[in-house]
Amino acid sequence: MGRPVSFRDDFAGLFDWFNTRAFRLETLDQYAAGYEEEAIRRFLAGKPLDPDFIAPWLEQVATATGAGRQMQRVHVVTEPLSDYLRYEMDGYRLTVAAGEDVRILPRSVARELELSGEDFWLFDDGPVARMHYDRYDNFLGAELVEEPNVVARYCRWRDVALEAATPYARYVAEHQELRPLTRTSFREGVVDLPRSR
Repeated sequence: MGRPVSFRDDFAGLFDWFNTRAFRLETLDQYAAGYEEEAIRRFLAGKPLDPDFIAPWLEQVATATGAGRQMQRVHVVTEPLSDYLRYEMDGYRLTVAAGEDVRILPRSVARELELSGEDFWLFDDGPVARMHYDRYDNFLGAELVEEPNVVARYCRWRDVALEAATPYARYVAEHQELRPLTRTSFREGVVDLPRSR
């Protein structure tokens, strides 16, 4: 069994001391976060995500990757993509520009590979932070797992997911409905990241 960790203190601190890479597996088609509602409405109205909206995370990614550490993410998605997932893809446009390695994996493929059906963060080759959500996709908290035999299973899931998933830029290029998201990033190679405040 793991132990509960404080999201603001213990969990956030994991991003400060990992040595080589932090990996995130996302398995939900939607995350219930009230603070995103206005950003989603703007996106559906045709406005791209404002970098200031996720400025702290962009800085976290840029700092880690600038120091030679890897930030990796695989999102398991149901196709065709929902409006929420298209909104998520617009956010990835910014995190990829900041240095995050984002890849997309269709849910049908994930099932064939028998990947974990739970969200988690894996820091280096351990510990694991299991992310818990309720039936309505609300975040409930994180649980830190350090038992070697359990962590080894998550390491295998990470490696399989990274191998099978499609890098973000290629996934967008292969999906016509997402191509406008790359107009100011991959086609021109320019994304302005927010400065530290």
